Amino acid sequence: MSAGTEQFATKADLASLETRMVDRMGQLEARLTRDINNHDWRMIGAMIAVVSVAVAVLKLIP
Repeated sequence: MSAGTEQFATKADLASLETRMVDRMGQLEARLTRDINNHDWRMIGAMIAVVSVAVAVLKLIP
């Protein structure tokens, strides 16, 4: 592009950009929600494991 040439976005260009941005934001939101849910399940699993070990240890103590 030469230094003297100006380019302006048309309404169609802006509408296309808006559509792509909304789609991308939706994808990112879905990914973030999935990652948060996966983290929650891992934390629940870790808590169950800790409680299981604690119960096993308590059962060994006379």
